[in-house]
Amino acid sequence: MAESKLKQIQAIDNPYKFSVSRVTSVFTLTNAAQWYTMDWNSEQYDLNSDFDITTNNDYTAPVTGYYLFTFRLRFAANTSDTLYARIARSGGALARWDYEARGSTAHTMVGSVMLYLTANDVLTLDAQNVNSAASTIANGTYATSWEGHLVSV
Repeated sequence: MAESKLKQIQAIDNPYKFSVSRVTSVFTLTNAAQWYTMDWNSEQYDLNSDFDITTNNDYTAPVTGYYLFTFRLRFAANTSDTLYARIARSGGALARWDYEARGSTAHTMVGSVMLYLTANDVLTLDAQNVNSAASTIANGTYATSWEGHLVSV
């Protein structure tokens, strides 16, 4: 029976997944207490072309189901601030994280969440700083990235 289940799992063809990152330059949150949609500039993969990296930096769920999202935001050294991240649908938060960055070293905020989405839901990953006038998010494929994939329908 276990072998039969394994064959079923191996037979699943799931093209609904993406991975994007910020590799060519830093991203600056210029004003405190304002949400900024992350501006991604590199796709590692987007098998079904559901991520719009050229215009809106958003992901459109192709089918209704459960999706797993993970992200990493690396804040540059000397950032002392309260930092927020959220996955938003039409500007409203579906999930939110906060992080207290203190000290002279770089800080990495990581998060993951499973969300139930309906087909054509459009999501963004947004960031906000609270206290200072500007905070810098570092670039690099493994420093700042966002991934998502369909887990089940």
